[in-house]
Amino acid sequence: MLRTNFASLLLLAWKLSTLFILPVIIYFYLMVMTSYIDNFSFQQLDTGSNIHKWAVVIIYLIYLLFWKSVNKTVSDYLKKFEYS
Repeated sequence: MLRTNFASLLLLAWKLSTLFILPVIIYFYLMVMTSYIDNFSFQQLDTGSNIHKWAVVIIYLIYLLFWKSVNKTVSDYLKKFEYS
């Protein structure tokens, strides 16, 4: 019972990661940009040049492509884990 609930929770988290990864990408993008440009903040990302916004969107699209390519494998593994 506990294993079934845990596997279902992991499967749900895997599916929701496509939504919740965006703030994580923005956070890490800000950390990387701060190391190159002093005092780079979210406000600069939001109101600054579009190159930063496009960079975040491209990183997100790369994650979605990765997610789509491994989704079947991860889903099958978690379903197997649920019923083993």
